[in-house]
Amino acid sequence: MKRSLFVLMALLIATPALGTVTITCIDEGQKVVRIDYQVVNEPAKVRAFALDVSVDVNCAIITDINDYTSGEGNQYGIYPGTIDLSDLNSPPIWGTPIAPSSDPGAEDTGLGTNRVILEMGSLYEPNLTGPPNSGTLCRLKFQKAGASGSCHITIVAETTRGGVVLENGTTVSIVSTGCDVNIEEGPDCWSWLGQCHGDSYGNDLKVDIDDFYSFKDAFGSSFGGATYDPCPDSDRDGDVDIDDFYIFKDAFIVTDVPGDCPTGGTWPPF
Repeated sequence: MKRSLFVLMALLIATPALGTVTITCIDEGQKVVRIDYQVVNEPAKVRAFALDVSVDVNCAIITDINDYTSGEGNQYGIYPGTIDLSDLNSPPIWGTPIAPSSDPGAEDTGLGTNRVILEMGSLYEPNLTGPPNSGTLCRLKFQKAGASGSCHITIVAETTRGGVVLENGTTVSIVSTGCDVNIEEGPDCWSWLGQCHGDSYGNDLKVDIDDFYSFKDAFGSSFGGATYDPCPDSDRDGDVDIDDFYIFKDAFIVTDVPGDCPTGGTWPPF
């Protein structure tokens, strides 16, 4: 209880400082972006982050958040906007790093929109060293929303909800150039569950003569060429080559190839 209130109070009484914290985002493919932080030469560790993350309007929306921690420990994993302390006899419910859209500074934001407010803080015990000075806060998933190609992501401090606050109660500015995320969707066959195992014809997780003709016609081609077909491109790297041949050969005449292929890939592949 007291530790949770400390974080909330730090957001309210923070005072300005001259230091900076770097926030970066990295496109990891599959329309997933990793949000990292780095703290250098600051007088204290970061106690709490309040970040405004947005993607170009009418280009993409944010659909999911994952790979974040929760609870106490040496990580940033307490979420001031969504902590539930209603039952003092039970452990707190940490909730989600995404601030509710009903909170000040987070209006009209959230999953399903082009903007989220991320809140993450630390509640480590005195005998622990606290969160490291660099690491990953979370990963965000995006979905195409009408545009093509890539969308730009902008990250700024959300000062209404405290911005970035150090352990000593001072606020710091952040440095972030944002990043671009490729939201171009791949061909439909890259969603077939057996395509990565040679099922280039999409005939119910079996690799037979239909797949042979599909592979034969595309063999030796690459993206942009007249004969390129992404469906026999089992490794989804932009060409149908010897690597794809070995995948096809090993599965040929198999009637129950695994149905575990991931959906999508980098598109365009080059």
